[in-house]
Amino acid sequence: MKKIFLSIFLAFTLVNVLFAGDISVKATLEPTEILIGDQSKFKIELSQPSTEKISWPVITDTLATNVHVLEKLSVDTVLAGEKMNITAEYLVTSYDSGYYYIPELTFETTTEKFQSNPVGLSVNTVEVNEQTDDINAEKDVMSAPFSWIEFAKWSGIGLSIILLVVII
Repeated sequence: MKKIFLSIFLAFTLVNVLFAGDISVKATLEPTEILIGDQSKFKIELSQPSTEKISWPVITDTLATNVHVLEKLSVDTVLAGEKMNITAEYLVTSYDSGYYYIPELTFETTTEKFQSNPVGLSVNTVEVNEQTDDINAEKDVMSAPFSWIEFAKWSGIGLSIILLVVII
């Protein structure tokens, strides 16, 4: 009985070790350096056996502090024999300058966890030359002009509609 249990345990362990080498996850960011508000493509490439079921991490509106996901662009699946390659692309941006670290993303099978590589995004400010660029001072708040003719026109239309509703 112990030999059967040990044989089954070793068989499952050997299968997991053999298939573990077949799974790889890679994250890339192109370009890695942008200006504030510009966009970059964040790509995740997963290579796995076609029989393996892997759960993906949920990517919502942010990948990291100040790195925002604008749109999920595409998910592409390619079967090549017993391998399945899945590529997902996201459009990301940042509205604050600095260097942002996008941490590893965790993918899970029923027995193991896999992590992608971390990537960095450098966000630069826009260079402003005060001598040659046209920079204007702030303007005061402007008020809209009041027109009695326009007021009378819209009041007449409103009263006419109310009168028609009451009559009918």
